[in-house]
Amino acid sequence: MGWYNKQVSTLKENQPTGFWSNKLAAITEKRNRQIRDGINKAARIVINHCLKILWVQ
Repeated sequence: MGWYNKQVSTLKENQPTGFWSNKLAAITEKRNRQIRDGINKAARIVINHCLKILWVQ
């Protein structure tokens, strides 16, 4: 996710504190979707593992 911090710092360069734009909103949404997807995939792996253990017993 290093790309996010680099893009944000580039877009906020020479801008006032608290600067926000549609481009910043778009890359933040993209980052949030990627993180949510990763968490959901990890949760699915854990759930499948637990279900597999339950079926074996």
